[in-house]
Amino acid sequence: MPCSEWDGQDLVLEVIFDVLPGSPALSWLQPGPGEPHRCFCITEAGPGWARALLPCVDNPAELSSFTATFLVSRGLTVIMAAQLAKSDSSEELVDELVEDRIFKFVSDQPSPTDALCFAIGELSSLSSPSLRLWGEPQQLEAAVKELDCARTARSFEVLSSIFGPSWQAEHSASGALLQVLLVPPTCIHDGGRGHPGLLLIPPGALSGSMSYTISSWLVQAWLGVSKSTSWRDRWLSCGLELYVLHRFIQEMDGASAASLQVSVRRKAFLRALSALPPESPVARLRCEGDQWQQRVGELKVLEENGFAMMLWLREQCGDSTAAFDSFLGTCAIPALRRKCLTSEEFRDLLLATFPRCPDFLLSDLQASCPFDMSEPWLPELESCDERSVVDKVLKAWERIPPCEVVGGSQAQVSNLIIRTAVLVKMKWNVHQILYFLDSLLETTGVYRESIIRMGDAYGFNLAKNDDVLARWCQLLIQHNCQDHVAVIKSLLLRQGELKYVTATFRALVQKGRSDVRWKFISHELWELVQPSLHPVVQAEAFRILDRGKCIGSF
Repeated sequence: MPCSEWDGQDLVLEVIFDVLPGSPALSWLQPGPGEPHRCFCITEAGPGWARALLPCVDNPAELSSFTATFLVSRGLTVIMAAQLAKSDSSEELVDELVEDRIFKFVSDQPSPTDALCFAIGELSSLSSPSLRLWGEPQQLEAAVKELDCARTARSFEVLSSIFGPSWQAEHSASGALLQVLLVPPTCIHDGGRGHPGLLLIPPGALSGSMSYTISSWLVQAWLGVSKSTSWRDRWLSCGLELYVLHRFIQEMDGASAASLQVSVRRKAFLRALSALPPESPVARLRCEGDQWQQRVGELKVLEENGFAMMLWLREQCGDSTAAFDSFLGTCAIPALRRKCLTSEEFRDLLLATFPRCPDFLLSDLQASCPFDMSEPWLPELESCDERSVVDKVLKAWERIPPCEVVGGSQAQVSNLIIRTAVLVKMKWNVHQILYFLDSLLETTGVYRESIIRMGDAYGFNLAKNDDVLARWCQLLIQHNCQDHVAVIKSLLLRQGELKYVTATFRALVQKGRSDVRWKFISHELWELVQPSLHPVVQAEAFRILDRGKCIGSF
């Protein structure tokens, strides 16, 4: 249309489109055998998936605000990571017009399309002054008993006291109301995630004490910061997220718990670093959207380098935690909520706040020093009494020889269990247990008999925390405990998250190379859990088993 036809007038372009069946943009609940049909769908999260949902520029660097209106059948409720608005046809709030099947949401804050998140289903809710819990009616009662709602609600208060108001408080007329949605595990492949003001949690993640994983999702929901599209600058958003998480754990659980969590993450970091292929160009300047999923190992390295860089910058700015936190809360985080900052823009903000920073800081940031992954810089671990206690117990187990060799006896194992069982089961926190299990995975000085005795004495075989049980299952596989396959089965049936399922099947495939019986076990477990897995998890698990020759004839 010529400009003369509409010059000076508002031009409205209406695009009508359909989402094709089988689109990766939406995940639909698939009922299990014998289960009634339940209507539930949720948007996926990942590069390239937003453009399968609606016409858009699917690039994390492109930010936009939006208004979304949903027309749904009676009895269905829509939840979205945006502000609930008033209906165009009524002065009442939309959530009171469920019978009219209209839900309207507005997001004035520009955000990338991959942050667009909504869920539709037969949902009920329970509310508190700062928290609203959503889920299917049959899930809510059990969830309220297991989820520490008071701690979850207090999390936003703690974060706001350190860094200032949350994304939701800045862009919501109703204040910092956190919405928590219980998502069926078959509908979400990454276990859970945090969107601005919306926390997605699978019911399995509620078991046990509040895990580090839920804390990380809470930080994501509080921050509302988009990831950088540039591989060179992505360290900034990743490092900021981990730094905020570190300070959050320090305030909520104490400095010892935060130090232990850094130790646990460092072990994962070193494993990811060693797993990088030699020919991997780890310092690429840019990574296309559909390549992120193929570079999980490199992304883990990048995240930890970003966290280390944040600690290093704090040290260079006078090593004042309060001053650095204030800079992040008043300058860096609000700027990152508005746009994807580059390293140079972040440097300018830093130097404007701390003008006496050393001159070499400017050149180091300009040279992108956090991307030298050949010799990654790791901060020195703070001394931690809780970590020392774990190391002592580990060394005690390493000193026990197998019973069949000279000097070995069941009495030694029994005496050690008597001395340590109450300590591990009653006094250790979840961070100490995770650090202990990670250390067991690395050591070769603890033998199969000791592992079997630990499982019963320390309660690892019946662990309710998925992070604990996943590591324990890898230990059972590593030590050839084929009589404990039921423990591995319980994990896979209870938890369908990508990282747990793939880590377990990788351990099974690795062990199957030396003992063919583990291949049969892998095949049986795959046939059992496959129907309940998310399609993305199914595809990745099948790829691992197929490459390990555990599918079909051996």
